[in-house]
Order: sequence, then C-alpha cells, then structure tokens
Amino acid sequence: MIRKLLPLLVLTLVCAAPVLAADAPPDANATLAQAITVLTPVLIPVLVWGAKKGFTSIPSALLPILATALGVALDYVNQLVTGGGHGVVVGALLGMGGVGLREILDQTKKAVVPPDA
Repeated sequence: MIRKLLPLLVLTLVCAAPVLAADAPPDANATLAQAITVLTPVLIPVLVWGAKKGFTSIPSALLPILATALGVALDYVNQLVTGGGHGVVVGALLGMGGVGLREILDQTKKAVVPPDA
C-alpha cells in the first residue's frame, strides 16, 4: 500500500516545497489558504480511495462526481478555516483536477510497467 501512495506523497512534497521554503509569510492565514488550494487536487484521489475502501457499493461512474463534490467541500472547509475560499466553481475544478491527476498517474504507471502477458 505504501508503494501505491508513494507517488502521491512525492507530488505533495513537490507542491508544498515552495510554501515550505518561503521566507516568513506576511499572513499565515493567506499561506494556509494557498496551501490548501494547491494540495486539494492531491488530496482528492486519497479521499476518493478512502471512500471506495469504506463504501464498497459506490459505483465507479459516480467517482468523478464524488471527486467534484469533495473539491467543493474542501474549498468550503478552506473558507471556514482561513476565511479565504474561492467559491463553488473553483472547488469543483480543483476536484476534477484530482481526477485528472489520478488518470495521469494511472497512465504513467501503465506506460512504465507493462502488463504481464
């Protein structure tokens, strides 16, 4: 399971590196709001994976809709915690970005590791 989550961990660290390496931020809430926004597409595949494991009866066709809803929910949490959300449309786009990120990782894995014949 660690091998499956390793690419997401590396991508999270790459996305978070500019935030972590920055000098003292002028406003901690603004930095946290930006970090949550940047990490939302990375967190969405993890949340969808957890939902699939927790609720095995979720049809595969509903997973992109779940990812979009989770993007909106994370943006709403961002708004509650930091006061700096972007709105429903941006949250939905960030959720769909998570779907795209998952597909990129799947396609890359299929290209690098050929299936056994």
